[in-house]
Amino acid sequence: MSQLLSSTAEDCRQLAQNSTYSSGFIQGMLITFLLIIILEILKIVEAYIKNSNKKPVETLIKPAKNSYLKYANKEEIFQERPSNISQTSNTPYITIQRKTISQQIFMSKKESFESNQNIFDSPRLSAVGESSPNNSTQVIEQESQIKENTIQQPLGRRAQLRLDLMDYIHQLTDLKQDSVIIEKQPEFTLRRKHFDDNTPAVMFVDQEIMGSVPEQFLYIFKNMTTTQTTWNPACSSCKVFKVEEGVEILASLVKPPVALLSVRVVFGAQYYFEYPDKHEYIIIFSNRGNEEVIEEYKNQQTSNYYTMVNCLVSSYWLKPIYADHDKEKKKIIGTRAFHISQIDFGNIPNWVKNKIGPSAINDTWQKIVSFSKSVQL
Repeated sequence: MSQLLSSTAEDCRQLAQNSTYSSGFIQGMLITFLLIIILEILKIVEAYIKNSNKKPVETLIKPAKNSYLKYANKEEIFQERPSNISQTSNTPYITIQRKTISQQIFMSKKESFESNQNIFDSPRLSAVGESSPNNSTQVIEQESQIKENTIQQPLGRRAQLRLDLMDYIHQLTDLKQDSVIIEKQPEFTLRRKHFDDNTPAVMFVDQEIMGSVPEQFLYIFKNMTTTQTTWNPACSSCKVFKVEEGVEILASLVKPPVALLSVRVVFGAQYYFEYPDKHEYIIIFSNRGNEEVIEEYKNQQTSNYYTMVNCLVSSYWLKPIYADHDKEKKKIIGTRAFHISQIDFGNIPNWVKNKIGPSAINDTWQKIVSFSKSVQL
C-alpha cells in the first residue's frame, strides 16, 4: 500500500512539473505576441500624430508616367559585361566563390531541352480567361516569327545590375545542395538554406507543372500590375512606381502573414532573360540598387504605417516540358520551374519567420501556378 501511495505521489509531482514547463512555454508565447501588438500600437499612434490628415494606405503608390509592358527579343544571358559600368550596390548579399556560369541551374527526370525552332506565337497576344484547355497540348506545325525587339533593354547601371543578379542566382543555386527539405509533395519540393547570422534564409522550390506552358507564366509576370491583385488575395495594389533605364520598378501593398502588423510594401525592379525559340524564360525581381528610388518613394508618402520589404532576390527559371517521344519538340505539355526566394519581411521575430516563412513563399508561388492555367495564349 505504501509503495502504491509513493508511486502515486511521484506521478503527481511529475505531472505538476510538466504542467509548469508547459505553462511557462505558453506564457512566453503570449508575452511575445503582446510585445508585437504593443510595438504595432505605438507605431500606429506615432503615425497618427505625425499624419493627422493621412490618406488611405491604398493611395500610397503613384504610378509612373508612360509605364508600359513590353516583350523582349532573344538574347544571350551571359553576355560580356560593359567595361565602363561599375557596381554600386551596397546591399549585403552573400559572397560565394563563383563556379562556371554555363552550368545547369537545375535538373529533372525529363531530359534537358534542345530546340532551334520557334513554335509559339508571341505571348504578348495572350489574355486572361476562365480556362485554356488547349494551350499546353496543341501541336504547332509551323514555326512562328519572333517579333522584333519592342522594348529598350536595360541601360547603364541597370544593365550591370541585371547581369550581377544572374550571377547571384548561380551563387545561391550552389547552396541548394546544403539546404534542408521543408516539404516534399508529388507536385513540388520546398527547401530552405538557413544562416546562423541575420542573413535572410534562401528558399528553393522545384516543380513540374503539367498543363501550363512557360509563356503563360511570362504573361503573368509581364502584367503583374493587373494580375497580382487577382491571384494574390493579400495584395491590395501593384503599380509601376518608376521606369528607370528601361526597367520597371514595382511597388505592391501586401498584407503581412501575421495579423496586427503594418502593411508591407514589396518594392523592386523586374528583369528578364528571354529565349522564345526555346520557350525558356528567367524572371528576376530584386531590390538591389534601388536605394535612391526607395528614398524617393518614402518622401512621397503621407503615412508611416507601412514597412518596406527587402527583396534581395525572387527569381523564376521556366523551361518547357515536351511530350514523350516528341523528337521534334513541337508539343509542350508543361513547365519545369525553379524558384529562388531570399526576402526579409521586416520587423518580425525570427521564430515567426522560420515557422511561416517557407510556407508563405511557397503558397504565393502555388497561387501563381494555379492562376497560370487561366491564362489564354
